[in-house]
Amino acid sequence: MEPISRRDFLALGATAAVVAPFAGATPRRGRSAVEAGSPFALGVTSGDPDATSAVLWTRLVGGDLGNEVPVIWELADDESFGTVTDSGAVIAAAHEGHSVHVIAELAGASWFRFRSGDWTSARGRVAPAPSEPSELRIAAASCQHFESGFYAAHRDIAEWMPDLVMFLGDFIYESGGTAVGGDIVRSHDGGEIMMIDDYRARYAQYLSDEHLQASRAIAPWLMIWDDHEVENNYAGVVPEEVAAMGDFAERKLVAYQAWWEHMPVRMARPESLDDVTIYRTIAWGALADLILLDGRRYRTNQACHDVTLSPEPPCDVASEPARTMLGAEHGHLAGDRPADRAHGRPFERCDPQLRPVGRLRPSSRPAAGRGRRGRAAGRAHR
Repeated sequence: MEPISRRDFLALGATAAVVAPFAGATPRRGRSAVEAGSPFALGVTSGDPDATSAVLWTRLVGGDLGNEVPVIWELADDESFGTVTDSGAVIAAAHEGHSVHVIAELAGASWFRFRSGDWTSARGRVAPAPSEPSELRIAAASCQHFESGFYAAHRDIAEWMPDLVMFLGDFIYESGGTAVGGDIVRSHDGGEIMMIDDYRARYAQYLSDEHLQASRAIAPWLMIWDDHEVENNYAGVVPEEVAAMGDFAERKLVAYQAWWEHMPVRMARPESLDDVTIYRTIAWGALADLILLDGRRYRTNQACHDVTLSPEPPCDVASEPARTMLGAEHGHLAGDRPADRAHGRPFERCDPQLRPVGRLRPSSRPAAGRGRRGRAAGRAHR
């Protein structure tokens, strides 16, 4: 029997359907093309909502930005921004990749945008976690290799407008470009990425995709990482090739910073490997808890020199009781939650290598664009 990779195995299960739109929301129209020269060419997104706020994100790009760029953020109740309900000013700094992370107070579902100089960004949709939700509509995505396919699934997510989008890792891939042909439909720019500017350029290439931008703009995102945001198959402090151990800590830190620069997360910019924490719990009122895990930073190195699935018996190392995927730091978050289950409270554990589990009910809508990189979605009902 031919072994299959872990990601191909997970993709077989990622075929549940996606979601109905936000209640009362207007269906999203196609995103208008970014104007040539706009510093907002990477789009906008929001994320990590709680009961009163969410993170608003953008990153400015361009050749003449300078060390500090003033940026205005705005909220409105309507997509036309007829009345701005809140606004503020921030600085996009060069040492943070000119990224912007605003924690905006929200009274309810809103539209947001950014302005800098004569430029205005695309508009995004954001909402806080409701206090008494009757349901939760989620779209999930991961492993979006730029070279291996186009992002029709992200187009669908933007059209269907879920309450949340969970991205479960491998937002980018670090490998060098491969010529178009066969399974390769478009190519990475340059070689394997190693330095901060390399990672920033790779994120910018992925975010040049209009369907990904539309998906990121339509609802708040919950982000975790897997291995390819740094390097294939790294585990904790161990790189894919042990011979590269000497430079790996530096590479991992710049990769984590680049991830932070492009994600709508509440954490501060990583300044050392000791202050990087992405595991957290997002509460959706009294309806559900979403437990976001880090399956990379704390794990034991892969056993048996491979991560393929096979009917053959595993090597002896795989059975060592001290082996861990989550470590002691946050392994307790992945345990059963009997008190919540006893009270009928759905929960979902979210990790790139563990399919989301819990009591989310799949929708009956058939999935489109299925393949090696499918998507899953479902609903939690009171």
